[in-house]
Amino acid sequence: MLRLEKYCWCLGLETAGLLIGWMSLISCIFYVIIFVISGFSLTFYGNGTNEDIYGGIGLWLAAIISVGLAYICWIFIQGIKTKNPPKMMPYKICLIVEIVVTIFLLMWLIFIDPESNSTWKKYSQNISHITVLGATVFLLIFEAYHYIFLDSLMEKLKDDKTSSNAV
Repeated sequence: MLRLEKYCWCLGLETAGLLIGWMSLISCIFYVIIFVISGFSLTFYGNGTNEDIYGGIGLWLAAIISVGLAYICWIFIQGIKTKNPPKMMPYKICLIVEIVVTIFLLMWLIFIDPESNSTWKKYSQNISHITVLGATVFLLIFEAYHYIFLDSLMEKLKDDKTSSNAV
């Protein structure tokens, strides 16, 4: 597989990995706070409708998932600091799941029309659909680059560990 020496041609792999790990961890903590506040207000201060209750449950579940992702980010950071690539595997698995979900989203955007059974010609006239499709393609390209980066980082750490054990 393709291996990178630097991330975006300027950052070392370990530095970029730590930067991405910390930014992801902070984002997950932020999401937990937002989901808990939103879930609390919707569950306890909503109108009491089924939509409010189910929405609140969904937000609480999103908060729990975000806590799990924050833990995975923390393990990723520790894997880089201790040069232990197996600790980075949960993060890699999450990235693979993200890529698969993005591919399904892209397929849905291309082949399925949520409005009706229209053709691609009607899609091409809908500028918002084209914008979302373009953003999804960009996201998929970014995720592919991120996967190559992550694989390169894990291989570098593995090589560094092997060379330090050989000496």
